[in-house]
Amino acid sequence: MNDEIALSRSNNRCVAPAATSGQAVIPAQALNGCACGAQGGICTCSSGNAPPSNFVYVLGTVDVRFPDQSISDEFQRVAGDLEQGQDEDLRDWCHRVLSQPDARYVARQVSWILTVEGLPAYYLALRDLHDLPCLIGFLAHSRGSDLDLFVGSSSLVPVETCPGIVAPVLAVDQLCSFTQAKLSEWFERSATTPPTSRSKKRARGTDESDPNEPDPHRLFALLVQSADNFGDTDQWRALNYLAVRGKCVYEKYAEMLENGYILDSVRVANSRLWREKRILDPVFSFRETETGVMRKYFVRVDVSHLYPIMINDITEYFDR
Repeated sequence: MNDEIALSRSNNRCVAPAATSGQAVIPAQALNGCACGAQGGICTCSSGNAPPSNFVYVLGTVDVRFPDQSISDEFQRVAGDLEQGQDEDLRDWCHRVLSQPDARYVARQVSWILTVEGLPAYYLALRDLHDLPCLIGFLAHSRGSDLDLFVGSSSLVPVETCPGIVAPVLAVDQLCSFTQAKLSEWFERSATTPPTSRSKKRARGTDESDPNEPDPHRLFALLVQSADNFGDTDQWRALNYLAVRGKCVYEKYAEMLENGYILDSVRVANSRLWREKRILDPVFSFRETETGVMRKYFVRVDVSHLYPIMINDITEYFDR
């Protein structure tokens, strides 16, 4: 495993708990207790044993595909019966049709795909049938927004359920979605924090084009938006977790910008506490724009389990 990931500056609405009912939605593939995505429920892994399961904490955009012509034809027939004319955008059309109760059986037959930066990342297999309406609702989100969160496990063994789409199956324990507006709320400074000269300057309207203006989109992009961020490594799981759960990181980012610093880089290294538990230290390096002085802060994240855990609030980091 790589000891660190370094990222340069340049480059809740519906939450479902883990299923306990034993019901499963298996879109166009059968898990049958194995996350390899074996066709027909027959595991084809070596010696008939399932490969090791890997925790996944990934952000992306939901899409839908038809695994064969019969399901495509059935979808179109149901759409006609429901008087839901075809849209130019397949996702919008699928959302309108599959949201109807009479089309729910078709929703269980199509292949649900999670894309990251527009690339297919996983076939989605829900563990709990009750999560299906929430999944259908994700089709209404903007294409490429990559703000839909999926937590689960996968063998990471690629399969080709739909022609031309090769990706592993993700068995989903939790799904939820975030908005940029929600992330922007975390930039609200405390009323007791005195404004800096730069913020006063901005208030007078003389700094409107400042490129270092606090922007949650910029921080979010630096944390998670990469074509190879499939949330399947400890480092990416930690960063994805902080991107949607790390309020303290957003607040510190805004505070540093207010005081003339820009976020120069983010790196993730194994913590000195890495022993029985897998603990990582995401380190955020800020550079003062006028003097070049660097200040670093870090949070400690335990990624030993399905859900990452933030062990401490963001605090100053000193190289040793």
